Parts: sequence; structure tokens; C-alpha cells
Amino acid sequence: MKKRFLVNFFLLFFVNILVKPAWLFADLLVQRSTGQEYGQYFILFNLSVMLNMLLDFGISNFNNRKVAGNTRHFKGYFSRVITIRFGLALSYLLALVVTAFFLSYDGIQIKILIFLGVNQVLLATLIYFRSNLTALGHFKFDSFLSVVDRLVMASLVLGVFFFTSDQFTIFFFIEAQFIGYLCAVLLSFFLVVLKGGFVKPQWNFKFNMVLLKKSYPYALIVALMSAYSYSDSLMLDQMLENGIWENMIYAHSFRVLMASNNYAYLIAVLLLPMFSKMIKKKQDVRPLLRLSGSLLIFGICCLAVMCKVFSQELINLLYAHYEVKLNLAERLSADGLRIINEEEVVYSARVFACLLLGIVPMSFNYVYGVLLTAGGKMKVLNVLALVALTANLVLNSILIPTKGALGAALASVITQGICALGQCYYCYKVHHIDFSVKHFLKFIGAIIFLYFGGNFVKNEWEFIHALGAYMLFALVLIFSLKLVSWKAVKVHLLKK
Repeated sequence: MKKRFLVNFFLLFFVNILVKPAWLFADLLVQRSTGQEYGQYFILFNLSVMLNMLLDFGISNFNNRKVAGNTRHFKGYFSRVITIRFGLALSYLLALVVTAFFLSYDGIQIKILIFLGVNQVLLATLIYFRSNLTALGHFKFDSFLSVVDRLVMASLVLGVFFFTSDQFTIFFFIEAQFIGYLCAVLLSFFLVVLKGGFVKPQWNFKFNMVLLKKSYPYALIVALMSAYSYSDSLMLDQMLENGIWENMIYAHSFRVLMASNNYAYLIAVLLLPMFSKMIKKKQDVRPLLRLSGSLLIFGICCLAVMCKVFSQELINLLYAHYEVKLNLAERLSADGLRIINEEEVVYSARVFACLLLGIVPMSFNYVYGVLLTAGGKMKVLNVLALVALTANLVLNSILIPTKGALGAALASVITQGICALGQCYYCYKVHHIDFSVKHFLKFIGAIIFLYFGGNFVKNEWEFIHALGAYMLFALVLIFSLKLVSWKAVKVHLLKK
């Protein structure tokens, strides 16, 4: 099982490292071109994600766990679930429109929200089709599908930027997403039919009610997590007079956070069916837990420290407007030029340094939370998510009025931390995992060394050289301190 995880881990990482940065760059170009218009889009996008629970109702996670445990369930579930999802999609779009009217949105905002809702329907459908492929054990197809939508979207946006004279608009950005999701959905459906066989859709009211009842705990956890992850932008908009501008600043960091978080999510997609099978067969999950945790969590911590140390330089590179127009290579060493929007990027860098720390507890959630999901411990997850949501709302209510986007970032990090600590504690307790003090001290020591080492090279060298040195330090530390054993990786990759 560990060999299978490692092979698919490296495959997923490879295909995503090729494509996802291109999409992040395309998103960046749209943000820079549309300014506060993107801030308004960001609010509406987060609202569409918050109601996302109505689209899936936890069916994908429930389906993944059940089909992975016994692949014979596939045809019976797929034929009935596909009809349920159509009804859920209509309910979701209706709820989105009603919410828009309740919040007194105007015609343009409602139009954007409906388009975003359709995109969410396509994305939820894609995730459901992919959950069937992973449950059936076709991880390589899932790795390919994890980048198809972004590849199409990035190609459209970058094509307009480099090869035409057209200007970016938010509507064009949303249309590019629609085309990308549609292509990925059609391809994923073809692969599901190819590998699982064609199944005629069936409507079975009794089955539907039983399935919705069983998947309800999975839906609740998604709803609670979406609420505390995406409510920040709505609270910024509702609580501050300059809420759209604050959202524009918050979006600078949040989009990078979500792009980084996508890599952790991909590991969770691999781990869920693997943990589910191991628990069903009463196998020891601790070796896979340690291996996946070491690979994911330390790598994410290195990234978080890098974002903290180089926050100002990274934000300058991404969002600063200089008095002279520069290309990407020139922006890497533009220290001597005056930044036109200096106040904006200085504030944005502070938000960035804080918010990106949140990927650390989020990576814990994608290992320990997935283990709890695979074991069906939904009550524990829902209680933790409810506690986290309560903390998030209270913290945002206190911090946003005085600190704006920075307050929302701080509230987000604390909320994610609460959830991660609870999940770790429960996993250690249930699965009798030994806590290695030696490994923990090496882990903390490596992070401290990276932080001070990163600050040293930042002050001594140019940005691009300092960033390269930091990445080299991180790679050396991972294997020299045996936080991840290269020998163990090779053994499991070569094992037949």
C-alpha cells in the first residue's frame, strides 16, 4: 500500500507542478488587470463555494469510502447517484439566487453569481466522477484529470494575454473556467464509463432517501468547513465600508493559499480510498500515516516559512506596479525602482505572511482528517468543525473591524489550528500512535533553522539567489535529519 501511495504521490506532484503554476500565473494576470473588480468577484466566488454543500451533500466522500471498500458497489451506486445529483444541482442554483436577493445584490452581481454557480455544479460533478475512479483504484487517470481543467483554463487566459489585444474582464475569466470544467467533466465521464462500464441512470426514491441520510454527516462537515474557510470575505464585505478593497488585498494571499492547498488536497484524494481499504481489512494504518505525514507536512511547513520570510519580496513580484513597466525577469531584481502602489503591497505582504501560515494546520487536516473520514468518525469531525466555525465567527467579529484583512487572516490561522489539533489528538488516541519526541524536536529544529537561515540569506543576497538557497537548505534538511527517509522511499518504490 505504501508503494502504491508513493508512486501516485510522485505522479500527482509531477503533473500538478507542471500545470498548476501556469493557472496561478493566469489568475494573477486577471487580478492585476481587474483590480477591485476582482475583489467583487472574490466575494461572490466564496459565496458560491459556501453553498457548495447542497451540490454534493457529502455523496462523493461517502461514495469513495463505500466503493473503495467493495468495488462491486460501483454500478449500483453510480446509476442512482447520478440522478440525485441533478436534483441537488437545481436546489443549489435556486438557493444561490435566493441568497443573492437576500443580500440585496444587483443585476450584474446576480448574473456573475449564477455563472459561478454553474461552474461549481461542473466542478462538483468532476469531483464525483474522479471519486469513482480513485475508489476503483485508477489513480493514474485521476492524476491526469486533476490538471485537465486548469490546463484548459490557463491556455485560454494566457492565450488572450500573449496573443491578442483583448482586455481581461471578469466575465471572460468565468467563461474560461466554464470551458475548462466542461472539458474535464466530459473526459472524466468517458473514463468512468470505460473503466466501470456504462450504467443506465435510475431513479429510486427509497434508495435516495437512505443515501442522503447516510451521507448527511459528510455533507455537514463540508458545510461547516466551507463556512469557516470562506466566510471571511463575506464578513469583510458586510462589516467594512471599504470591504471590496479589503477583499482585493485578502484575495492576493488567499488565492496563493488555495493554490498551495490544492497539492495537499491531492494527497488526501489518494489517502482516503487507501485508508478506507486498510481499515476495512483491519490493517495497521500507522506506517502509511507516518509516511504520508512526513512527506506532506514537512514540505508544507517549508513552504509556509518561505512565504513568511520572503513575504514582501513575493508580493512585490506578484502584485507591485512599478513606475516603469517590467517583464518577469526584470521584476525579480527591481529593488531600485519606485513602486506606485507601495501602501497596497506593504499591507498585502503582512496579510500574506500571516495567512500562508494556515497551510500548515490545513496539511494536518488532509492527513489526520482523512484518516478519521476513512474510519467513519464523522461525529468527531463535525464537532471539531462546529467548534472551529464558532471560533472563526467570534474572532472575525473582533478582529475585522480593527484590523481588516489582516484580522481575517489571523482568525483563519487560529481556526485551522484548532481543527488540526483536535484531529491529531483523536487519531493518536484511537489508533494508538506513539509520539516520537526525538522526531518532533528534529522537526521543530529544522523549521527554526530554516526561518533564521532564510532571513540571513535574504539580507545577504539578491532575492532570486536567496530564494534558491532557501529551497536547497530545505531539501537537504528533509533527508539529512531523516524527517523523510530517502532509503524508506526507495525501498517502497522498488518493492514488488
